[in-house]
Amino acid sequence: MARHMVEFEVAGPWSLESSREFWEEMAPVPPAEAGGEGAALRTVFHADADWRQVAAEVTQSGSAARVAVTGDGDLDAAAEQVRRFLSLDVDARGWPAVGDRDPVIGRIQARRPGLRPCGFHSPYEAA
Repeated sequence: MARHMVEFEVAGPWSLESSREFWEEMAPVPPAEAGGEGAALRTVFHADADWRQVAAEVTQSGSAARVAVTGDGDLDAAAEQVRRFLSLDVDARGWPAVGDRDPVIGRIQARRPGLRPCGFHSPYEAA
C-alpha cells in the first residue's frame, strides 16, 4: 500500500478543528476517538478516479494544510478529492466579507471560525 503526502497553502480563512468537529457531528455514529484541539481529521473513502479505497489524514500548520493519503490507486487524484470535499480548493479570501454583509452568515462564522462548507466524498455518499 502506497502513501502520498501533499502540503499546500489554503487561500482564505480555514480551521481544521472547525471542519473536523462539523464532520464528527454529521456522522451517523460519532467516531470512537473523537478528536480534540490539534487532532487530525481522518476518513476513509472510495476515490472517484478509480473507486479504490483510500485512507486520508489531514493536519493543519498555520495557513497550510497537509493531506496524507494511503491506498493502492491514484493517490494524486485522491488528495485532490480531499481538497475538494473540504473546500480547500477554493480561494476564500472574500468569505469574511460575506459575513459582514449578511448577519446570518456572520453569526455562523463567529460560532465556527474558519469553517468552510464541507462536502461528501462522492455523489454516492451524498445520496
